[in-house]
Parts: sequence; C-alpha cells; structure tokens
Amino acid sequence: MSQSTVPNLPKPVRTLFLIVLVISPLYWLIMTEHGRLSYDQMMLNLFGKDTISLKIENLGADITEELFIEQFPDVEFVCEERKTKFGDRLCQASLGAFNELPSQHMSLFFSDNSLQALKVVYQLAYHDLAVEKMEIQVKAEGQPLDFSSEMIQWRTPAGVVLMNRIVPKRHEDAAILWIAK
Repeated sequence: MSQSTVPNLPKPVRTLFLIVLVISPLYWLIMTEHGRLSYDQMMLNLFGKDTISLKIENLGADITEELFIEQFPDVEFVCEERKTKFGDRLCQASLGAFNELPSQHMSLFFSDNSLQALKVVYQLAYHDLAVEKMEIQVKAEGQPLDFSSEMIQWRTPAGVVLMNRIVPKRHEDAAILWIAK
C-alpha cells in the first residue's frame, strides 16, 4: 500500500498560501481590464442580455430591415416609423454585448427599407477596447484609416465607421456609428 505524504508546512506558510489563493483571482477581476471585461461578460450572460456579433465591413445599403432582424432571431428589436437624419424607419434593441464588447443598445436606421446607418452605444469604460477592436476588425480588411482631431474614421466597402478619438464625457457619446455611402 502506498501512502502519499503531504509536506507539513509551517502554519504561517499555509496561511500565506491560502491568502494568495483567495486574493489573486479577486485582484485579477477588480484591477485588470481583462478581468473586468470577463466579469462584465459573465454577468451579462447570467442576466440573459442579448449579444450580437457581426462584421461591420459587411454592412451595406442592400440590407433590408427583414434581412437584418432575421439574422438575429433572439434579439428583440422594436421598430417604428420615425423621421431621422438617416431615414424614415428606426429599429432599436437593448444589448448586452456587440462583438464581445459590453454594450447598452443598438439603433438601426432605414430609408426605403434600406439600411442607412447603425449605431451601437457601448459601455464607456471600454472605449479604448472598442477603438482597438474596430481598428483590428476594419483594418484587417485592408481599408485605410483616417484620423481627424475628434473622430476616427474607417472606410468600409459600403460606408464609413466613426468613433470618438478620446474617451467621451457622456455615456450616450460612447458609440460606434456606421453610415452608408
């Protein structure tokens, strides 16, 4: 019969080990950006918030309201006739995440049943991550980047993506905006 022998460590060493074992994950969750992001994503999933993943560079005016909503059957869109700068019909949905970025809501703007603009309001704390994700996603398609003083602009095959360059002061301004050409 073989017996496993566990080293008998002094009590202060065991106590220190247990403290590190408990504190390390909490530190990671609270003090690191990746930890906070993971925690937020977990909580959004637990509370059943809707998630949308799509490639912005695939958006175009050829997308209809029915086609877009059909692609995301689990997301509850509320659509209404409303005159806006981008068209005559507005569809909105509450979101938990957009392309794995914690978000608040999405608005779709249609004119003559043709997608003219998409706006996603994300959580302000993740502005730098949002810029990084958009740069990776859109730049990966080989499109040039244009930088102005206040806005970052990426060209897509059928439109343009706009974001604030610096962290916005208001939550409503933390948005990704795609506009058809």
